[in-house]
Amino acid sequence: MRRHCAISLLVCALVLGLSAPRVVHAQTITPRASLQLAIAELSALMARTGLAAAFSTVVDSQVVLVWDGAPIVRGKLASARLLLAQKEFALLQIEMTPELVDVSNDGQFGVSWGVLFSRDQRVPTAPLRVGRYLSAWKRNAGAWKLLAFAPLGDVFPMATVLPAAIPSIPFVIELRGAVFAHADSMFSAMAGKQGAPTAFAAFAAPDVITFPIDGIAIGPLNVKTRMEASGAGRLQWEWKSMVADGAADGSLGFTVGDAIIRGKTSDRSATITYFKYLTLWRKQSDGSVRFLTDGGNGRPVPASR
Repeated sequence: MRRHCAISLLVCALVLGLSAPRVVHAQTITPRASLQLAIAELSALMARTGLAAAFSTVVDSQVVLVWDGAPIVRGKLASARLLLAQKEFALLQIEMTPELVDVSNDGQFGVSWGVLFSRDQRVPTAPLRVGRYLSAWKRNAGAWKLLAFAPLGDVFPMATVLPAAIPSIPFVIELRGAVFAHADSMFSAMAGKQGAPTAFAAFAAPDVITFPIDGIAIGPLNVKTRMEASGAGRLQWEWKSMVADGAADGSLGFTVGDAIIRGKTSDRSATITYFKYLTLWRKQSDGSVRFLTDGGNGRPVPASR
């Protein structure tokens, strides 16, 4: 934990000390390095101004927010309303440290996952809360814009407050994301027929990383083993992409969707869990599409139930 904090503070210090214009950064460093810098700048801005204000400066107009306790939210206005409704966030100092930054072959699309930190600023001795994040980014005129974001874990101590109204924006499978939505659909179909552990292993990239409750799973076999040990194979999983996008060259992308897990309690009573997910995908050298990482969180029970 101390290592992550030290890295995060060092990154913030470096960002605050940089004086060259951003356009120069975009022209003189690699796309991956420029995305790393954009993430570091966002982290430093969150620590200074708060999450809602920081996000307003970097999100794409069609950003997708996968926020625990809320439905999938799409669009800059809807995302801003959701984040501004979290009044108690003003009490938190929030930072993020990337563990993976990957960029498409054409350098115009990127994904990242990493560690997310929060601390109550009112209490100097307050414990550091640690979670994770998944994100997707799009490069426009040299500037990186946040296209999808999902916080994972218990990094925020307060329950999500849903605003009175969130604008309804149609969910869209972009043409650039069609290949990833198709892979996601086949992934879900296999999970329904052969069980989630088998499907997750089959559609995982060789260097896949997932985040089970008890830590990190690395590699397809480890992902499958950990899921089987958790009892995931005894549950019925079903999901569907609602948003998908990616690089124009098809090398990297993401899917966001709603999911349902059905099971039974010890007394055979039926259980249903509603959640949503963000999955990051990369096309492999053999042309197959496999996921790099995946994570999700809860959503409200559908109104029709």
